[in-house]
Amino acid sequence: MNGTEISKQLELAITASLKAGKAIMEVYDSTFEVEYKDDNSPLTLADKKSNDIINTFLKPTEIPIISEENKQIEFEVRRHWKFCWIVDPVDGTKEFIKRNGEFTVNIALVKEGKPLLGVIYVPSEKTLYFANVLQELAYKSELKDHETPYEVIMQKAKKMTPKASSSNLVEVVGSRSHMSQETLDYID
Repeated sequence: MNGTEISKQLELAITASLKAGKAIMEVYDSTFEVEYKDDNSPLTLADKKSNDIINTFLKPTEIPIISEENKQIEFEVRRHWKFCWIVDPVDGTKEFIKRNGEFTVNIALVKEGKPLLGVIYVPSEKTLYFANVLQELAYKSELKDHETPYEVIMQKAKKMTPKASSSNLVEVVGSRSHMSQETLDYID
């Protein structure tokens, strides 16, 4: 897959994330029910709608899709895939249910276990993060709405650069909904 093809896939993933984000917010702004999957994790209509929309966009690429909400494919099959999409249609379903706005749409294209591109969309804030790993470029774009055209997104995109590291300072990132006492003890 060359740079032009990756750019096309990035545009596709961005478009899918925005459409999914719009559907998620429609559910968010309504009354919705919560189901529980076999592993006791929550599932909402937003998860289902987002997953369906993303699949609609990505399936024509004929690249396999790994998503929490899709049928799970055995590792023995997956390990032979050269490329795959990895999707979390609503990352932070528990936060979505709490209505605190802390959830995202995540889409990545992976080649032989290494990311080629990634998209993270925060629909409650209309903030889009995306990266082209081969070009070593990452961007943030703040949008007016979920239907912002790709060309406008690219015009508004601000290049992100890594924070300068400090040998004395360690920054820890954790999950609000999955924080354990063991993790808190480790941080202290």
